[in-house]
Amino acid sequence: MCVEAADRIGTALDEKITCLEVVSLLGSGLADAAAVDLLPQELQPGGGPGVERAAVTGHAELLPPYPSGAVLRGRTTLDEGRLAVPLSVHDHVLGAVLIARASGSFTDRDLLIARSVARRAAVAVEHARLFGQAQRTAVELQRALLTDPGLPCTSGAPLLVMGDVMGHGVEAAVDMNSYRSALRDVPAADLPPHRVVRRLDMHISDASARRPATCLLVRMDPALMLASFSSAGHLPPVVFSRDGVAHMVNRSCPSARRCGRSRRCRTGRPSPTGPIRRASGQRAERGLRADARRSLTR
Repeated sequence: MCVEAADRIGTALDEKITCLEVVSLLGSGLADAAAVDLLPQELQPGGGPGVERAAVTGHAELLPPYPSGAVLRGRTTLDEGRLAVPLSVHDHVLGAVLIARASGSFTDRDLLIARSVARRAAVAVEHARLFGQAQRTAVELQRALLTDPGLPCTSGAPLLVMGDVMGHGVEAAVDMNSYRSALRDVPAADLPPHRVVRRLDMHISDASARRPATCLLVRMDPALMLASFSSAGHLPPVVFSRDGVAHMVNRSCPSARRCGRSRRCRTGRPSPTGPIRRASGQRAERGLRADARRSLTR
């Protein structure tokens, strides 16, 4: 079973999935009931342990409602048909694995298997929590660095920007902030979108270590009711007609190493009741997959 645990535990960076894998393994061959209890990552109000039962299988009535204090302090406890093994990494207790049998007691071999499974599960849970923390940090950083909806210019025609940086995580968020800072320095000259993209590409061309990115720029002129588009590798905008029919602007989207290689912009006159939507890659895949594929092929 120790060999089987190496293949079945920790298959995903998700602590819930890891706990389900543990109880599935132990409940199918070692015990009549199995559960995994986890301590919270942050201290609970009042200093209580706040143990949560993350997964359970089999006859749950055979299990104690929560692990004992000794287990949560890192000690294995064996009481007749009940066995509790701490989940610990580097002397840091994350929770406990609880197993029980309706009849009979656990042997030394059973104890060895339970400890081996608990060690592997503890490492997987710790990795999942670290990964989750890194993902949350990256998301919060990206949200904090999001570009304003429009970049105002002296002519009164705002410049709308949509962009994607390749990859995820803190590194992608840092590159996004660099592109954002460079972009805010360009629109003040009231240039058409394709020249804004060209200047942006020249501005960042020396930074070879930065991640590739795509961008779409839309210059809105409310006085003339005109919208000028320029794209560098990004999906074109979606225009909705008065009757609610959506279509992508017929615009080729060349792939871009960073934010450049944009051709001259296309100018259109949107309907007063026909809003323009800028689609991210995920939204296009969900709602306009066929149109996006044809647009990228062009």
